[in-house]
Amino acid sequence: MLLGLGIALALAPHARAQEGEASQIEEERGTLEQAQHEAADARQESGIEVGLYPNAEFYPGMHFSEFDASAYQPGARMRVTVPVAPNAAMRLIVRGSATLTDFSNVSQNLFDPGGPKTGQDPYGNLYQSSVQLQGGWRSPWKGLITDDETWTLAGEVFARARWEEGFAFTEAIDGGGALGVGYQVGKWLEILAGAGVESRRFSGGIGIFPVVEINWEFAPGWELRQRGRGGEIQYDVNEDVSLFATGGLRSRSYRLADRPGVGETRLRDRFAPVGLGVRWDARPGVELTLTAGVLLDHQMKVQTSNGDELGHVGSGPSPFVTFQVELRPDRLGRVPRAVGEPRAQGDPDGAGSSSSMSRSR
Repeated sequence: MLLGLGIALALAPHARAQEGEASQIEEERGTLEQAQHEAADARQESGIEVGLYPNAEFYPGMHFSEFDASAYQPGARMRVTVPVAPNAAMRLIVRGSATLTDFSNVSQNLFDPGGPKTGQDPYGNLYQSSVQLQGGWRSPWKGLITDDETWTLAGEVFARARWEEGFAFTEAIDGGGALGVGYQVGKWLEILAGAGVESRRFSGGIGIFPVVEINWEFAPGWELRQRGRGGEIQYDVNEDVSLFATGGLRSRSYRLADRPGVGETRLRDRFAPVGLGVRWDARPGVELTLTAGVLLDHQMKVQTSNGDELGHVGSGPSPFVTFQVELRPDRLGRVPRAVGEPRAQGDPDGAGSSSSMSRSR
């Protein structure tokens, strides 16, 4: 029920955006909530923090109407956080991944005109990368609503690219920025609301998207997280192990390499991942996350820059498995946290992961 509430909250602000456009940047961004969190906890004596997040995603057994496919997506992220004042912090996030797909039983290549071309894969290797610079400032405002509150301002600028092998990386770059106001009560509730803008190089113009992020510790050891169009409920079994359920809607667009007689095109990939996972603090500074579940309503289409659709295929439910390692050298040797103590959110949005809202994005 609570997971459904989180997803419903996630869907509401995006319903007014054009289909999938607002989420295109968001998926590859670390959440502004983490900049809010770091600004709220900033101290003069805090040092530089570095996080490394190698990960892998597996998508076997996807049965589309015109072909079968299995995909493997290795990736990695790096985050560097620097306190710049007693009440402010900045962080840099760099990430990249590749989607390697094995096709079989290709009956028709819907991504090219001219009829069936069964000797060709529908598309080649897909790549994505992004760079974000975020900052947060803890304000001196107190007592506006409660005595135990913290207000912060958080913002970011970002650039990202998604492209097919053979397309020019520099032609796929889009960018933008976002600004939000964060409100925190103790350690049990964090809310951030704001808005951002992004370029739309493929279709032209710019887009505006909302930012709504919530962390709610509604009972000891239980936490609800909402990011964009996804939600997660986590339960801390003990100081080392946490279980979680996750779900949401995801959308990604890739610029495709030139195809004769087609012009500029992009591949739209949309799906709804639902899964269960476990996080294990193997030791201070090392955390392992494993998620398994099902992709629902998986749709892929190819569109031209004026919105015309060249091809559209859909897949029934298919499994996925993701694995992530979090390496935090700055936390080596620290005392493990106790049950009920908020987990340090080194990478809260999992957002490089297609399936998890866990610690990205």
